[in-house]
Amino acid sequence: MDPTLDSELRDAFLVEAGDLVQRLGDQLIGLEAAPRDGELLNAVFRAFHTVKGGAGFLAVEPMVQLCHHAEDLLNVARNGQ
Repeated sequence: MDPTLDSELRDAFLVEAGDLVQRLGDQLIGLEAAPRDGELLNAVFRAFHTVKGGAGFLAVEPMVQLCHHAEDLLNVARNGQ
């Protein structure tokens, strides 16, 4: 892969993931106050899923694993367990 393209993809991922993580902070606090808020729970799940996809594309395996684990836990909550 062209090193310039690789760098551009990494930088784009870091910007998007940074934005998502910033929003996640507020969303997780919101879930603490309203743990049965399905819309908020789905938004948190989507954020982790998006970060996982970008990390997977860039082969950042520890981030993929972390996000996958978060998705598993969020699915438990989404199923009301």
